[in-house]
Amino acid sequence: MTKREQELLNIIKENPYISQNELADLLGIKRSSVAVHISNLIKKGYLVGRAYVISSNLSKDVCVIGGCNIDFIAKSFDKINMKDSNPGTLEYSFGGVAKNIAENLKRMGIENKFISVFGDDAYSREIKEYLTKVGIDFSNSKFLTNRGMSNYNSILDENNDLFTAISAMEVLEEINIEFISKHIDLIKSFKFIVMDTNLSEDVLEYICKNCPNSKIIVDCVSRKKSLKIKNLLNYIYLIKPNIYEAEELTEVAYNDERDLKNIVDVFLKKGVQKVFISMGEKGILYADKNDSGIVKINETAKVENTSGCGDASMSGIIFGVVNEKDILECAKLGNVAGFITAQSMDTVSKHISEKNLLNFGGSYEIRKIFNN
Repeated sequence: MTKREQELLNIIKENPYISQNELADLLGIKRSSVAVHISNLIKKGYLVGRAYVISSNLSKDVCVIGGCNIDFIAKSFDKINMKDSNPGTLEYSFGGVAKNIAENLKRMGIENKFISVFGDDAYSREIKEYLTKVGIDFSNSKFLTNRGMSNYNSILDENNDLFTAISAMEVLEEINIEFISKHIDLIKSFKFIVMDTNLSEDVLEYICKNCPNSKIIVDCVSRKKSLKIKNLLNYIYLIKPNIYEAEELTEVAYNDERDLKNIVDVFLKKGVQKVFISMGEKGILYADKNDSGIVKINETAKVENTSGCGDASMSGIIFGVVNEKDILECAKLGNVAGFITAQSMDTVSKHISEKNLLNFGGSYEIRKIFNN
């Protein structure tokens, strides 16, 4: 922002209804010059539209964009027999990576704008009622007629761990550039923009390139879908892949912990400022230009369902970033959120809260695996 633009912005903050002629008189410049500066402030995201509304990136924090779907969870009582019928249970809940992050953040006390796509079948109506009850603002989403919700179908083994899953999310293609472009002034007004890679590659690129003042946060979702952001890493502020997704994005093979430095270095050199890598039972690797290591919780969770744990971990990390915690503290919060969620059959635990996140009574193992 130039000095003159800052002067204009300060005046508009005091009087949002001031005219361009009045601005010109106050600053002793031509009205046409004011118009140019106003246009630049709009392009840079500091003002929204021609009414000189102050961009909410000065006060609002998080916009979450991506998947919202119905999660069908089948759980086997015993070891799964391939190509056979396996006795178990079947339940459904409301999921989607972005939706889970938005709900977790809301339960943690972080207000956010959630943008997704909704159908009009019974499940669609049910999930909209649920989000309204939770208090999530999804008013700028896309609402379709004669379409159902996207869905995610997971099968858990006898240990409640994910055995396999099938996702049917074609409806998310409705979140296209034509739709996003209508909301881009709103989107770029947020300090943090959280996206999952259920979005198309062109939409991810469009948002990255048109929101230069926002901090872009990306959840990779899966190994294949993570490739959509491989050429966008220079736009991304924070990323949280698992180790397999990190291999894909960096083209560095992971054989043992000695390879982690090379993986992290690729992310940091490409412009990512904060890197968190899910290491499974080993915990979460965290790294920025000042600090790095792996942190995990020493206690063992009584696992009920691992679905949603990664989304919860990302939410805990975002909670830390929004509250300006250091990177190690953010990784700890990510661990705690995942730990709480693993002990619930719901993809978003009802026990997720700011209080439970900050008052976790467990202990951590912290290992410095390489020097920055």
